[in-house]
Amino acid sequence: QDRAPLSFMSREKLRNDFKALIGPAPETVVADVPVDYAFRLSFEDLRRPWLFNCFLYASRFVFAAYADATGVMTTTEFRCALHKMIDLTWMWYCPTAESYEDRIAHAEAVRTVLSRVSNAAFKVIDQDDDGRIDVYEFTEAVLLVIAVANGKVQVDAPIIQRLAFRVVDEDGDGYVTRLELQKWVELAAKFDTLPRKALYPYGGFWGWFGREPISPARLARKWLNQADEDKDRRLSPEEFASLLDRLQIHEVIRRMATRIAIS
Repeated sequence: QDRAPLSFMSREKLRNDFKALIGPAPETVVADVPVDYAFRLSFEDLRRPWLFNCFLYASRFVFAAYADATGVMTTTEFRCALHKMIDLTWMWYCPTAESYEDRIAHAEAVRTVLSRVSNAAFKVIDQDDDGRIDVYEFTEAVLLVIAVANGKVQVDAPIIQRLAFRVVDEDGDGYVTRLELQKWVELAAKFDTLPRKALYPYGGFWGWFGREPISPARLARKWLNQADEDKDRRLSPEEFASLLDRLQIHEVIRRMATRIAIS
């Protein structure tokens, strides 16, 4: 573990970041209730301190195996290590009796999630934009991707807001344009994550004509105009944050992966 040092303060910060990412524990999750290992683990089980520590050791081991001699990772190394770490975590979640076909489906779902969020996750945690990350940042990225894959995230968590912006900002210029926003509005409509009232707003004066359907292109223009406070026809991270509850980017990604897993 010398190539992947993680101090006590860093471990505690990761634990707190994890709690902020997935929100308060359900009433059914109790820290001292035994885990039924014969069946499967769940993402919620990472709330247990000892199991979270096991996860940290696994993350440090994978990081040490893939990082370079200087103890940091580049984008390519990160993508390979992240895939391996997700594979290991998925093995914990899956029943021992899972069929070969199910494992193929799960692997395909993992690849789909990674293809959508790995580059964005790297940019989110590499906040100094030097193209390299350490073991702490790597572990944070793994937690982020697993949380998205499990649909266990709080939309208002800062790391989720940064991830959503990085995913939508396809060219990485620091702003979301109308076309970039439209692409994800179309995906959100396709995977049924948009509020119904957004796709079927009231028509006519005072809504006299009832609800009328609106195209994703028109909806993207409408939302951009509403969120664009400085009227420069593009959205900054702060302006884009007002759309997160409606877009549900993380849920779109999860449903895309789920569809591949069951198709």
